[in-house]
Amino acid sequence: RFMAARDIKAIRRGRIIAIGWATVIFGGMILLGLCAKVMYSTVPDPESVLFFISQRLFGPVFAGIITAAVLSAIMSTADSQLLAVASSVDRDWKGGRGTNINSARVAIFLVVIFAIILSLYAPETIFTRVVFAWTALGAAFVPMVFSKVLSWKVSSTAAGLSIVTGFLMTVILHQLPDTPGDILERVLPMLMGFIILSCSRKSWF
Repeated sequence: RFMAARDIKAIRRGRIIAIGWATVIFGGMILLGLCAKVMYSTVPDPESVLFFISQRLFGPVFAGIITAAVLSAIMSTADSQLLAVASSVDRDWKGGRGTNINSARVAIFLVVIFAIILSLYAPETIFTRVVFAWTALGAAFVPMVFSKVLSWKVSSTAAGLSIVTGFLMTVILHQLPDTPGDILERVLPMLMGFIILSCSRKSWF
C-alpha cells in the first residue's frame, strides 16, 4: 500500500494513520483481553471472548455486525496473501519475463490445499498456530535479511538452502516433544540458516 502512495507527503500521512490505527486496535485488543480475564474468566473458549462479550453487552444485531467485520478482515487478509503468491510465481520466479495465468492459478491451488491440511493438523488454538507460523517464517527469512543488512555476499544456492532448511527444520522440530521454552524449535533452525550463509561467505559452496 505504501508502494502505491502518490508522493512522499502521502507516505508520511499514511504512516501516521497506520500507526495511530494500529495503536487503537491493538490497545483495544489488549484491554479487552485483560478485562475479559477478570470479568469473564469462565468463558469456555478464550479466543472467542470478543464474540461472547459483544453478545452479552450489545445484543444479537450488533454482535452479528462485529462477527461480520472480523470475518471480512480475515478474508481480506487471506485473499491478499493468495494474490501475493500468484504475483510472486508469475513475475518474480520468471524474472519479470512475460505472464502466465495458469502458473498463478496452480500456485494458488497448491497454497490453498496446503493451508487446509495445515489447519486440520496444526495445533488447535489460533494463538499457537500464529506462534508456529512466525517461528517458521523467522527461521526461513531472518538469516537472509541479516545477511543483506550486513552486506554478506552469498550464493543463490546458499540463500535457497538457508530458507528451505530453516522452514523444514521448524516444521520437523514442532512435531517433537516440547523442550523448555521450545529452544530447539525457535533457535536451532535459524542458527542453521546462519551457518549455511556463513559457509557460503567462505566460498564452500
